[in-house]
Amino acid sequence: MSRNVLHLSIHKVLNRKDTNMTQSYYDEFTSAVTLIDERDQIGPYHLAIGKTKKVFSTKKANFVFFSTGYAIEYVAVDKGDLSIVGRHSLPYAAPAWGGGQFCIDYKAGTVHLTYVSRDRWSVAYMAGTVARNEIEWSLPRQCILSRTPTLAAPWVEASTKGEVWASVVGRDGNYQIAYSRDGGAWDQKPLLEDSEEVWMHSCVQMLPIGEGQALAVGFKGEFPTRMELVYKSCSADLSRSESKVLAPCNVNDQLTFHFQAVGD
Repeated sequence: MSRNVLHLSIHKVLNRKDTNMTQSYYDEFTSAVTLIDERDQIGPYHLAIGKTKKVFSTKKANFVFFSTGYAIEYVAVDKGDLSIVGRHSLPYAAPAWGGGQFCIDYKAGTVHLTYVSRDRWSVAYMAGTVARNEIEWSLPRQCILSRTPTLAAPWVEASTKGEVWASVVGRDGNYQIAYSRDGGAWDQKPLLEDSEEVWMHSCVQMLPIGEGQALAVGFKGEFPTRMELVYKSCSADLSRSESKVLAPCNVNDQLTFHFQAVGD
């Protein structure tokens, strides 16, 4: 009987002064890995796939998030020897099934989390504070309510000033964006006007670029032969510009879209 096992592992980047763009991916990492999760009969889409962020670092530890069915778990990994120094489940969270349906951001000492709720009609937001190797979480609150069910990939990104931007895409092309000055009260609007060309179905990155300002970044076109990175400028009152082309969008093996680097 075949055994389908997925390993979710952490590699350590080598600290070398001669690092340059000519070295390969494998040249930059040690061969030692730390096993975080191993389960039978489960695929990567249940754990951590998706164009959303699942990892952040503090001075002493890496925090890695993944799905365990209808729950979100995380581990703290020591940045020195890569040992696991904490493993926890998020309290109160009731996410939809699927590893790609949540997103993490970490700014100025605060952890920000958005996830698609189990009913798939809404996106919930939670804030957390790192306490040693654990995170103390607030209660979840709704940040986006969809006009249709079956929501997919959410996004969250905070500015250094404490403003928080979120987005989610529905499987019917229902894109919603949201803004909060401090993670408390939220305002939301559709990303696109009814008359606009629909973007491709994928996570929309909300990238803060200044106080009360962000870029919504995604892609549109004909998959996979004619793809373009596109963006809209957004303000705190959620007024949006027209869609503008950022650059051609390369497609790797007709699966992976290279627009994550824009956010990075």
